[in-house]
Amino acid sequence: MQGRLIRRRCNDPDHMNLDWVKENPEVAQRALLSIDRIDKIPEGSGLEKYNKDFSLVLKKESDIDDFIKIVFNDSMAFLKQKLAVDFPIIILTKCYNSKDFEKLWCATGKSGKRPTAFIMHSTSPSVPANIVIDLQTLLSSNPESFVANLVLNVMEELLHSVYPLNTEGKTKELLYPLAEGFLCIKLPEEYKSIHDPEI
Repeated sequence: MQGRLIRRRCNDPDHMNLDWVKENPEVAQRALLSIDRIDKIPEGSGLEKYNKDFSLVLKKESDIDDFIKIVFNDSMAFLKQKLAVDFPIIILTKCYNSKDFEKLWCATGKSGKRPTAFIMHSTSPSVPANIVIDLQTLLSSNPESFVANLVLNVMEELLHSVYPLNTEGKTKELLYPLAEGFLCIKLPEEYKSIHDPEI
């Protein structure tokens, strides 16, 4: 089956037409200044390319939904090539309001620490899988590393879509070298230890 992306936003009427950059000018400005000061990103790397694209979003020269679609599709194509896997049809639900994300997370009945992204697996060939991302948290808590965190979240859930029986630990083992290859960077060891699932 060919992977295909269906896009949607959380449908809370108060946030359906949210223009994130206009609604959050202070966060956008801080992120833009932070991105412009980053000097340890390898030239020509995936992270440099996506940070430049994200800067255009922050400058209101590009649309954040389009940017996220590009990152998602590029991540999927990279994983498809590296792992020789086929993806199911996937709905990508982008939550610009953490309350919307919280409602969807609670509806899954899952317990444990609330993530910034999760997948609802397909229950039949006619029902797409659904990856849900809490963009408000990713954008607000650490906007200067938004691109790297977005890629890590997207790739992790894409891995869950093709390896649904893998443990979190096994998924992270796959995720880190793949994300490093995609972004052409080395993830800090402290990041990996913080985000590794508890055993």
